[in-house]
Amino acid sequence: MNKKIWAIVAMLGLMYIVFLQMDIEASSQIQEKELNLKQPNLTQQLAFIAFLNTIDDAHDTKLIAIRQHEATHIPLYNLQEIRKPTDFIIQQEIVEPQEKPDEVVREKKKIALTFDDGPHPVVTEKILAVLLQNDIKATFFVLGQNVGKYPQIVHQAAKQGHEIANHSWSHANFTKLSGTQITAELEQTNEAIYKASGKYPNLYRPPYGATNANVRGQTSMEAVMWSVDTMDWKHRTPEKTLAYVKEQVKDNGIILMHDIHSETADSLEAVINYLIEQDYEFVTASELLKLQS
Repeated sequence: MNKKIWAIVAMLGLMYIVFLQMDIEASSQIQEKELNLKQPNLTQQLAFIAFLNTIDDAHDTKLIAIRQHEATHIPLYNLQEIRKPTDFIIQQEIVEPQEKPDEVVREKKKIALTFDDGPHPVVTEKILAVLLQNDIKATFFVLGQNVGKYPQIVHQAAKQGHEIANHSWSHANFTKLSGTQITAELEQTNEAIYKASGKYPNLYRPPYGATNANVRGQTSMEAVMWSVDTMDWKHRTPEKTLAYVKEQVKDNGIILMHDIHSETADSLEAVINYLIEQDYEFVTASELLKLQS
């Protein structure tokens, strides 16, 4: 009888050792499996508590799901602490790192450089050289009689990408002319510009800025005035030209200068540098009108 009892005890001990080994192996593998816990029974709940105590804190922030058929393989003897049922699944929102928003691209202020009364065989050439060096396009309101004298300069300006516009033939005050005379001044100049540059102008500037309904009615071209008067024709001083620009310049402005005075050419580099420092972008008069419309 005693031998039978000892045999049963030995058999139970052996089974316990085998069962214990199987549980240990199962517990080491369960952490690597994808689990699902939707409607856990009591055994699975207790097993999951034990499982939570076998993983490090880094895993607690992840969404853990336990397959019901696998939960029973988690050994209950690994239970180290009791957690509330509400702690079974801790689901935390993973906050993705926010990308820095793209910097707002601020549009530059616009300014148009315009030159009246040319072309001049020396001054206009100097101005073209400065503009070319700074990669700036300007608008030249030319006199037809000067275009006839120096067509090659107009051709050069147009080839560099500058805009050629009409400033009358003889710089007469249009408000004192008849409609026929105004038309003749403009059309004769248009032909001279076309002959020199290969393109008819779309813009004109009446001499002295003098205009009225009669003047406007003689042409389909758009009249362009100015917002910054440098008075370069009067003071002939580069420093004063720059001072007038600083005092009057605003966004979408049009600067009036004259490419028949050497002092204007001498002031141009300083004027350009100042406008660049003030974050201005240079455009032609036509481009500015398009932006404004």
